[in-house]
Amino acid sequence: MAVGMILACLGFAVAAAVEIKINEMATCQPNSQEIFLQVLNLADDEITVTVQGDKNNTLLAESIKSFQNMPHYSKLHLKTKSQNFHFQLKYHNVSVYTEHSVEEKMWYTLIIREDGESISSMMVKDKENKTTDGMTAMRFVNALHEEVNVSLGTDASLIVDEDYGVSAYRTVQRGEYPVVHCRTKNEDFSLNLGLLDFGAAYLFVITNRTSQGPQAWKMEYIPANKMSVAWQLPQYALVTAGEVMFSVTGLEFSYSQVSLFFFFNINLFILIGG
Repeated sequence: MAVGMILACLGFAVAAAVEIKINEMATCQPNSQEIFLQVLNLADDEITVTVQGDKNNTLLAESIKSFQNMPHYSKLHLKTKSQNFHFQLKYHNVSVYTEHSVEEKMWYTLIIREDGESISSMMVKDKENKTTDGMTAMRFVNALHEEVNVSLGTDASLIVDEDYGVSAYRTVQRGEYPVVHCRTKNEDFSLNLGLLDFGAAYLFVITNRTSQGPQAWKMEYIPANKMSVAWQLPQYALVTAGEVMFSVTGLEFSYSQVSLFFFFNINLFILIGG
């Protein structure tokens, strides 16, 4: 019985360790009067983004190279539930000023794009949480000058407007997507999206910056699940083994406590019945 208790305790300890690891991987959420913001630079040169005024003005001071995003989200503090933020964008030694409205407890991406010889920006809401069913979430930004129809192997295709249009989110099964068929008004082409992993969320930018035709630039902003389901197997094995030991040793203990008079009555009953 002691062995069963030890195995059961080990099973619960493993379960607690797995739960702690899962909680560490869970996406933290912004609190009241807070947002999480990252910057995605789709211009042809590096930029610097500064939040104007108040205590947020130093959070985005580092320059961001072309077709790069910030390594992580920055937390910005709001004075009310919704607020307008003023941003200074430095590009080719020229400052561009822009304003965007945000709401508390949300995730945002500030997308910087080319606009003639200058740049402009747009603020888009991001997905806050991992998918609960293990599916992969994705959306597209279309940097082409034509509307793109993306076929993801489902009955309904995904339409992405031209000139930096942003699509809705779509969830797909985990797997490799080396050939995703797309078409515009004038041509058909395919995109290599690579591996789309469990629970992750991706942003794909459709561009035509090389002689090889349109391509997809990939950004993962919600990381994939790194904790395998197999880590739950040891706890089940230990708990099951503990239950078996409880049953066997418990039965043995009960049998050893039975009095000799009880055995005599059983044997007498068998003899009479025979």
